[in-house]
Amino acid sequence: MRGTKTGSAFSEPWKHFHHPRFIPIKRKRNTTVKKKKLRISDR
Repeated sequence: MRGTKTGSAFSEPWKHFHHPRFIPIKRKRNTTVKKKKLRISDR
C-alpha cells in the first residue's frame, strides 16, 4: 500500500496539490520518521 501510494503521488503530483489535506499528513509522516531515527541514534 505504501509503495502504491508513493507511486500514485509521483505519477499525479497535481492531485497532491488539489488535496491540501495530504500535504500535512506527509509532513507529519516525515517528522515521525525523523524522530524515530533520532531515537534509535540516541539509544
